[in-house]
Parts: sequence; structure tokens; C-alpha cells
Amino acid sequence: MKKNVFILSIDGGGIRGVIPAFVLDNLYHRLNKINRGKYLYQHFDLIAGTSTGGLLALAMASPLLQKGKTATPKYGTEALIKLYTEIGINIFSRAGRPWLRKLSVLFHHKYTNQYLKSLMEELYGNATMSQALRPLVITAFDAKRMSPFVFSSHTRSPYGDFFIKDAARATSAAPVYFPPARVKSIGGHEKAFHLIDGGVVANNPSLLALKEAKKLYPNAKNYIILSIGTGYSISGYTVDEMNKWGVAQWMSPSRHVPLLNIMMTGQAENINYTLSSFPEVKYIRWNIEIDPAEGSLDNIKEQNLQYLQTKARQLIDMNSGTMDLIVELLSKNVAAV
Repeated sequence: MKKNVFILSIDGGGIRGVIPAFVLDNLYHRLNKINRGKYLYQHFDLIAGTSTGGLLALAMASPLLQKGKTATPKYGTEALIKLYTEIGINIFSRAGRPWLRKLSVLFHHKYTNQYLKSLMEELYGNATMSQALRPLVITAFDAKRMSPFVFSSHTRSPYGDFFIKDAARATSAAPVYFPPARVKSIGGHEKAFHLIDGGVVANNPSLLALKEAKKLYPNAKNYIILSIGTGYSISGYTVDEMNKWGVAQWMSPSRHVPLLNIMMTGQAENINYTLSSFPEVKYIRWNIEIDPAEGSLDNIKEQNLQYLQTKARQLIDMNSGTMDLIVELLSKNVAAV
């Protein structure tokens, strides 16, 4: 019987995924001093992610599909940072005149998903969720059935398996920003699903991760959740400001899509409150306040990327003592493969 179960949970937040990417790279290098040659995924019993956090979780636990290297992840933690500082610029780029872009958002998604689709194909090929190196929980929302949708690597759906590239597209299909994802299961009874970003229901996927962990380890004594955010702002919206808004303002990307922002932030805060009431759960939350002006999901300017990296380093410094404790605990939890 496993006494302590270690869960990694990563929030959604678009380009702000730079923050958890840097934190995870730092955590890996600390652990590598103790368990040299071991991968970061090997220290956790389950990894969960939503949206940008889902992309990080998938990258951490996706296998290198080569003979004799089935326990080797395809990407290291340095690649997680590159996903944002280099590749993210292409994901969130859009040609055209500024005024025309603003007008088109009223009728279309802000970005196409063509580059993202080709990128996911390049990154993951035909690797499937069932081939993941660790139990994974990746969130989405089924817009047709109006219910949360969880891609699970360890619990087979009655409809079969899913490609990792499709889970990545679905979890990151943020309304207003990207088109929804039509995803088909493979094997079993193949079925099509109509999915959007899991952030609309579980931007902080910690509670869903706990539920799945309890299925895997029902007799564990302690569930230790390391939950990493993508930054938050305490400067919200005033009544005077909101009174002037109509539909366009509530859904305006130039205002960081207030309706979506409120839903995601509120859900994450509710999870923090809920998990504190479980006696068997040790919930460790790492997050940091960011300037409201830098809170956009798609601000790919070099100045903003540098700002987010600075905030990540501050977050690491703020939690240095807790990180030392986490490293000590995780170093003893490392799996053989």
C-alpha cells in the first residue's frame, strides 16, 4: 500500500505558462542533484494540467517512442521553457492591420489553430494517452454535452484511447482565442467529441487530479498536491467600469476577456478553499501576483516574456523553504521507471 501520493497540478493561463515552466525546470535541477539521471515525471504519482498547464503536463510525460527507451520522456524541462519563449510567439501571432484584427475578433476566433495543430503533430506524432509515462489528467469541456471532459491516461474510456496531440488541442482551445477542437477517440467504439479549453470549468485542475488519484490509490494515507499557478492579479473590475460594458466589452481580448478571466480566476480560488477542508490532503499552492497590464493570455512581446520569467524567479525565491521540503519528499518518491 502506498502511504503518500504525490500529485503535480498545473493551472491554465496561456503565455503565462512561462511561470510554471521555469518553476518546473528549477525543481528538476534541484532533484537532479539528489537523483541524478532521473526525470521530473518519475517523482510524481499523477500529473494534471489545464490548457497551458495541460500542454506542460503532456510534454513532461510523453514518451520517446524508440526501442529500448520507452521510459524516456520526449522532452526535458528546458524544452518546456522553449515552448513559450520561442514557439509561443508563433502560436499567438496574427498578421494583418491592427484595426482589422480588432474588428474580425467580433466575428471570428482571434487566432487560427493551424500552426498549433501542425505543432502538436510534430511534437507528439501518433503517441496516445495510454502510452504516457505517468498517470495524466488533462481537462477539457464537452460543449455539446455541456459537461467537463477528462483525458485520462490510466482509465480507459468506453470509446477507446486518444492521441496526445488531440488532448493538447482540446485542452488549449480557449474560447475567443482559438477554435474548438473536434476530437475522435481511437480504438474501441470510436466517437467524436466537441471540446473547448478545460479552463472554463477547471482552470486549477487540483480537485479533479485528487479524484483520479483516489481511484488509483484508494488506500493512501496522504495526498500531497503541488499546485502551480500562472500568476494572478488582485486588481479586478469596479461596478462603475462594468456598468459601461456590453457583450463586446465582456468578451473583449483587449480587456483580457473579462468574463473568461473572472470564471477562471474564481474557479481556481474556489479550489484553494475546497482542498483546505480535506484532512488527508496536503495542498501546496505556488502562485504569484502579476501586474494587471501583463495578465493577458497572449502577450508575446519580448518585454512581457522577460517580465514573466522575472516573476517566475521571484516565485521560486518566495517559496525557497517549501521547495527544499518538496525536493526532500519527492527525492524519496522517485519511481524506478
